[in-house]
Amino acid sequence: MIRQLGIPTFHITLTAADARWPELISVLGKVLHQKSYSDIEISEMSSAARTRLIQSDPVTVVRYFDNRIRLLMAEMRKFGFFKSSVDSISFPHSDNEASFQNNTSNPVDAPFANNFTNRPVNVVYPLVDFYYRVEFQHRGAPHIHGVLWLNGAPVFDGTNGVDCSKFIDNFVSASASGEGLRYATNVETGGISET
Repeated sequence: MIRQLGIPTFHITLTAADARWPELISVLGKVLHQKSYSDIEISEMSSAARTRLIQSDPVTVVRYFDNRIRLLMAEMRKFGFFKSSVDSISFPHSDNEASFQNNTSNPVDAPFANNFTNRPVNVVYPLVDFYYRVEFQHRGAPHIHGVLWLNGAPVFDGTNGVDCSKFIDNFVSASASGEGLRYATNVETGGISET
């Protein structure tokens, strides 16, 4: 793919937030216990109870994760990868404009559109292609590592570092505070061990 498409625009890692997906917990309740959990029962369910459900049926969990990833990729193909307000959308390459205008009747619904409200860009980057591989953590939770190619994204050539940096800053950010920061720091430095 790299030989045909060039350097990928993004490398992504997506981890299953399986214990935070009420729809999955509902499905597992029906499959495992023939019980329909209400939204309230799911929201009040302990972490241990959710974990037991998830660990009791790894096949359903992995199929659910796979369906979510396939849906995400289909939505990204449909809407593109962008930061936008509905009022003003531009396309880096005009040959893609007509096909994407038909698909972006409500671009705010596109994947990740709400993640970028603090820095609006008003540009659509059509998803050209993607590749991902599913891996499993020790507890059996699926996650993916993948690459995305976006049309119109700058490709670093040694002379356009500022353009590439601005592009990256539009999409990539990180923050952590409190307990999350302390936990991440401990994990990265080997401070937490399994006992």
